[in-house]
Amino acid sequence: MKAKLVIGGAAAATTAAALLLGGVLTGNGAPEARALPTPTRVARLDRQGNAFAQRARMTADVAYYTRAEYVYRRALRLAPQDLPATIGFGGLELSRHAFRHALALGSRAVALSPMTAAGYGVLGDALLELGRYRSAFATFDKMVGLKPGVSSYARISYARELLGDVPGAARAMRYAVDAAAGEPQALAWSHMQLGKLYWAHGDGIAAGREYRAALRIQPGYTYTLDTLAQLEAARGRSASAIALSQQAAEVMPFPQFVANYGDVLRTAGRLTAARRQYALVEVIGRLERANHVNVDTVCASTAPLRWLVSLRRSGRRSTATTSLLGRSRATAVVARRWASRSARFGWARSMRPSSSTGA
Repeated sequence: MKAKLVIGGAAAATTAAALLLGGVLTGNGAPEARALPTPTRVARLDRQGNAFAQRARMTADVAYYTRAEYVYRRALRLAPQDLPATIGFGGLELSRHAFRHALALGSRAVALSPMTAAGYGVLGDALLELGRYRSAFATFDKMVGLKPGVSSYARISYARELLGDVPGAARAMRYAVDAAAGEPQALAWSHMQLGKLYWAHGDGIAAGREYRAALRIQPGYTYTLDTLAQLEAARGRSASAIALSQQAAEVMPFPQFVANYGDVLRTAGRLTAARRQYALVEVIGRLERANHVNVDTVCASTAPLRWLVSLRRSGRRSTATTSLLGRSRATAVVARRWASRSARFGWARSMRPSSSTGA
C-alpha cells in the first residue's frame, strides 16, 4: 500500500508559516526570541529558515535565500546537531546549486538520523548533481524504503530515466501521482513531471494530457505554464506558446523561465524580443550571484547552447559548464527537463515539494 504524501502537507505548512510569522519575516520579535529557552529558540529558527526558503521559491526573490542561510546558521550555532536546520540548509544549498556544500549537509543529516528519509533526499540529490550516480541511486533506494511518497518516487523515476528505463520511470512517476492524492500542489507537480518525462521521450500527446491535468488542479501553476509553452511552440502554435511563456516569466522570473521565453520568441522569429530576454537572464544572474546562487548551473541547463559556449570561451570554468558541455545528448535532455527542479524535489527548486521533514 503506497503511503499518502506527507511532503505536500509539509510544503503547505511551510508556506503557511511564511504568511503567518509576520514580524519574524521583517525582523521583529528578536528580543522575545532571545529570551526563549534554547530548544524553543532553535525550533523557531528552523521554522523561520524554512519560511524564508519557501518564500524564495514562491516569489523568485533570491534575497530570501540569504535570509534563510543566516537563520539556519544561527540555529546550528545554538544546536550543532539540529536535524531540521541541517536538512533545511541542505535543501537551500540545492536550490542555490551549491551542490558540494549540500552534499556535506546531506551526509551530516544522514549521520544524525539514519532513519529520517528527508536527509537521504538531500544527500541523493547532491550526489546526483555531482555526477555520482551509483551512490545517488543507492541513496534514493534507501529513502523510498524509509518513506514511500511523492518525493521518493520522483527521485526513483529520475534514476530509472537516467538508466534508460523509461517505462520504469513513468511507472514510478505514476506512483508519485497516486501518492499525491489530496494534496493539490504536490499532485499538480507530479502530473507536470510525468508530462515532462513523456515529452522528453517523444510522446507529445501524453505530455499535453499531463500538463493540462496539472493546470486543472492548479490553474496558473507557473512551472506547468512554462512546460506547456514549450510543447505549444514545438507544435507550431506560436501565439499560445508566447502567451504561456510570458505569463510564467512575468510571474516567476527565474532564469530558466526567462530563457525559455526567449527561446519561444526566437522560434517565432521575434529575434529582437528574444535577445532582450537573454539579456535579462544575465541581469538576473548578477542578482543571484550576489545572493550566492550558482546561476551558471541554472542557465547551463536551460538557456541555449550559446550560453554554455560563451562561458567556456570566456574562461569562466565551472562544474556546471564542464559537465553539461561534456554530456551526451540524451543526458542533456534529461538535465534540461529537471533544471527547474529546485530538487528541490520540492522541489528544484522546484516548487519541488520539499521541507525539512519530507524533502
